[in-house]
Amino acid sequence: MFRNYIKIAFRNILRNRIFSLINIVGLSIGIACFILIMLWIKDELSYDHHHENLEQIYQVNKEYHLGDEISTNPSTPYPLAKSSLEEIPEVKLSTHYYGSSITVRYKQKVYNEDKVCYTDSSFFKVLTFNFISGDPVTALSNPNSVVITEKIARKYFGDSDPIGKSMTLSNRYELMVTGVINEIPSNSEFQFEIFAPIDNITESDDEENWGSHWLYTYLLLEEKASREIVEEKLTEIIRDRLPNEKISLKLQALKDLHLYSVDGNQAGMKYVLFFSLIALFILLIACINYMNLSTARSSKREMEIGIRKAIGASRLHLIFQFIIESFVFSLLSLLFAIIIVELLRPAFNNLTGKTLFINYLEPDFIFTLLGLLIFTGFLAGSYPALALSKFRLMDIFHGTTGFTLKSAVFRKGLVIVQFVITVVLISSTAIILMQLRYIRTTDLGYESENLLYLPMNQNINNNYKMFKEELLKHQGISSVTATSQLPGEVWNIMRGIVWEGKETDDGAAFGFLAIDEDYFATVKTELIEGRGFLSGFPGDSISVMLNQKAINVMNMKAPVGGKFDIGDEFLYNIIGITEDFNSLPLNYKIEPLMMLNNPNFYRRLLMRVDPDQLQSIISYIEDLWKKVAPENPFEYHFLDERFDRIYRSEIRAGKIFGGFVLIGLIISMLGLFGLISFITEQRAKEIGIRKVCGARLFEIVIMLNREISQWILIAIAIATPITWIVMRNWLQNFEYRTGLSWWIFVSAGALALVIALITVSYQSYYAGSRNPVDSLRYE
Repeated sequence: MFRNYIKIAFRNILRNRIFSLINIVGLSIGIACFILIMLWIKDELSYDHHHENLEQIYQVNKEYHLGDEISTNPSTPYPLAKSSLEEIPEVKLSTHYYGSSITVRYKQKVYNEDKVCYTDSSFFKVLTFNFISGDPVTALSNPNSVVITEKIARKYFGDSDPIGKSMTLSNRYELMVTGVINEIPSNSEFQFEIFAPIDNITESDDEENWGSHWLYTYLLLEEKASREIVEEKLTEIIRDRLPNEKISLKLQALKDLHLYSVDGNQAGMKYVLFFSLIALFILLIACINYMNLSTARSSKREMEIGIRKAIGASRLHLIFQFIIESFVFSLLSLLFAIIIVELLRPAFNNLTGKTLFINYLEPDFIFTLLGLLIFTGFLAGSYPALALSKFRLMDIFHGTTGFTLKSAVFRKGLVIVQFVITVVLISSTAIILMQLRYIRTTDLGYESENLLYLPMNQNINNNYKMFKEELLKHQGISSVTATSQLPGEVWNIMRGIVWEGKETDDGAAFGFLAIDEDYFATVKTELIEGRGFLSGFPGDSISVMLNQKAINVMNMKAPVGGKFDIGDEFLYNIIGITEDFNSLPLNYKIEPLMMLNNPNFYRRLLMRVDPDQLQSIISYIEDLWKKVAPENPFEYHFLDERFDRIYRSEIRAGKIFGGFVLIGLIISMLGLFGLISFITEQRAKEIGIRKVCGARLFEIVIMLNREISQWILIAIAIATPITWIVMRNWLQNFEYRTGLSWWIFVSAGALALVIALITVSYQSYYAGSRNPVDSLRYE
C-alpha cells in the first residue's frame, strides 16, 4: 500500500506539472533559506565554545557614575587580576590582557601587526587554544618569550621551525618564540596572532596603580561558585582601593560576550532573534503556498477521492495518502534545497564574512534535515489531508462538496497570514535599513571624510614638530594633528576628578583624550566658549578643555577659568568648551570628555587631505616617512573606513536581512501566482459568459483583483501594529535611533499590494483576453 501511495504521489506531480513545479520551487527556496540562516545562527551562538572551561570563565566589567548617569565598560586596573585571585576563594585562576598594534621584525622582514595581545602567564591556563608547539602552561612564564599563530610563523619563518628563534617587537625588545598555536577560530572574540608578556609594556608602579584602567580582566571561577557573591567581593576590593568613587564590578560570562554588550544590551542577540524569525517565516510562507495550492486543486481530485471511498478507502487511508504526497514533495524540495545551499554558500560566506560549511555526515545536521522533512511534510500536508478526506461520497458524485473557491475561508485566512508575514518583513527591513543608514549618516560632531591617519612611533614622536611642518608643505594636506586615540574610539578614562564647587567628595570619571593645538581644526569640531590650545604656549601644559557633556555633569555656571583637579590639588585651568561629539561608537552615550595637551600620550597622527590629490599625497607622506622612521613600515588608513569596520556586523546584517526578505517576497508572489492561475482556470466559464454579455477586459481584471486586494488590505491592517510594537522594542537597543514614521508602514503595505496586483493582473489579463468560445464550447 505504501508503495502505491508513492506511485500516486509521483503521478500527481507529473499530471500537474505547473503547480508541482511552483510547490517544489517554493519549498526548496524556503528550506534552503532556512538552512543558510540556521548555519549563520549556529555560528553566532557558538562563539568561544572551544574553551574547555567556558561555563566558569567571566569577563570583569566596571560600572561607574557620570553625574547622575551610570556607564559600563570592560576596562579594569592592572592589580585587579592578582588581588582577585589572592582575596577571593571562589576565583580559581585570573588573567588580563591588552590589545595593541606594533612593529615586528625578523631579520629583513618587517611588518606592522595589529593583532597583538600583551598578557600574563595565566592566559593560556584560563583560555583554551590549540598548541602545535610549546607548553601552554609555561609558554609565557619568561618575560622574554612570545607565542605566535601558525600564520605568523609562516609569514616570518617560512617552513622552518620558529621555536627558539627571536623576533624584535616595537624596535625595542627581542622575544624568543616559545609556542605556536593553530589559527584562532573565526567565531572567537580573541582574534590575536601574537601573544607577548605584559611586563614589556608596564611601568614599575602599575602593580599598585588602581586609578589607571586599561586592561581586560578574566576570571576562572570554581565550578560551584556564586556569580553574585564574587561580584560583591570584587566590588569590595575596588572600593577599598578607590574609596572616593562610586564604582562596582560586574561579571559577564564569556559565552555571552559576542551577543551581549557589557551593560547587558542585546547587541548581537537581537540579530539572532530576528534571523530566527525570518527563517521560520520564510518556511511558513512556503508551506502556506503548498496548502493553498493543494486545497485549491481539490475539485480536480474530487472524483478520485469519491472512487477511492466507493471501493472501501477509509478517511484514515486518505489522510495517510495526502500526508505521504506531502512528504514526497518535501523530500524532493529538501534535495533541491541542498543543491541550492551548496550553490549559494560561497556567496553567502562572502556576504556574511564567515566561513560556513556543512558536514553532511554530522548527526546534528542529519537530525536537522529529518526535522525539516517532518515539519514541512506535516505542516504543508496536514490541512489538505484533513480537508480533502472529509468529503462525503454522495456529495462528491452530486457535485455538492461545498468546497468551492468562495467558501474556502481557511484558505483565504492562509493567504492573509502569508501577506501579514510578508508586510511585517518588508516594513521591518525598511526600518532596519533606515536605522543602519541613520547610524552611518548621523552627525558625529566631527567630519570623518577625507581624514587620513598614521600610527605614531618613537621616531615620529621625537621628530613630530619637524614631521608636521614637512607634511603641511604639501598643498593637498590642509591640517595635521596628533592625538592619543581616534575620534569614536576614546576608551581611556581619567579617574578621581573633582572641580571647584563640587558638592560631594566622590571622584568622577571622564573620558580622556590627548590632543595638540590643531585637533579641532582637523576634525572640524566647533568651540562653544573659551579657546583651544596654543602652539608653544607653556601655560597650556596645565590647562584642560572639556566638552559640553562634562560641563552639564559638573553643573558649572562659568566653567572657563575654573579649576579642574586630577589629583590632590587643583592643577588644571579650564580654558575652553567644545561641542559634544561621539568619542565612542554610536551604541554608547556621549560621555563627559576632558582634553589635555600632553605629547607623552600621542599615538595617532591625523591629517585632512584633498581627495583629488590622494595619490600624490600618499607618495609624499611615504617618502617623508622613510626619511624620519626608515625602520618602521609605512601604513596609512582612512577614518571613515575604520568607521565602516566598527559597524561592519550591523551593515552585513542589514544586507542579509534585506536579501532574505526579498526571497520571502518572491516565494509569496510565486504562491499567489499559482493560486490565481487556478482561480482564473476555475472561473473560466464565468469570465467567458461575462465577455459574451459585453464585459470589457478592464472590468474582468478589476473583478479578479478585487478579492485579492481585500485580503491584502486586511493583512496590512494586521501587520502594521505588529511591526510597530516589534520594531519599537528593537530600536530601544540603540542609543541613537531613527523614528517610526507612518509612511514606512504605508509604503510597505503599498509595495506588497502593488506587487500582488501586478501578479494577479498578469493572470487576470491572460484569462480575460482568451476567446470565450474556448471555455463555453461544451455548454
